[in-house]
Amino acid sequence: MKILALGGAGQEGARAVNDLAASPQVEAVVIGDINLDAANRLKESIGSAKLSCVQVDATNHDQLVAVLKDVDVVLTFRALVLRPACLINQNFGEFLQ
Repeated sequence: MKILALGGAGQEGARAVNDLAASPQVEAVVIGDINLDAANRLKESIGSAKLSCVQVDATNHDQLVAVLKDVDVVLTFRALVLRPACLINQNFGEFLQ
């Protein structure tokens, strides 16, 4: 399973990224954040080969949709992701039903 941690370089996201990287059930974690330097610092501090980073502005619809196409799960610390996520994969919104 490939997970996008949107806002993953922030204080709460970093804790989640660390836990996900340690999980044997997780294949890959993409740290998606507007602050690419912070995302890269987090990746280096954790030191897991499962981690990658992408700069993404969660308020930029097209940019967000492009990033969502490559993941199975979105863990977000931003409230703006649901609509673009559902455009890519309707299963992202199943929890609302």
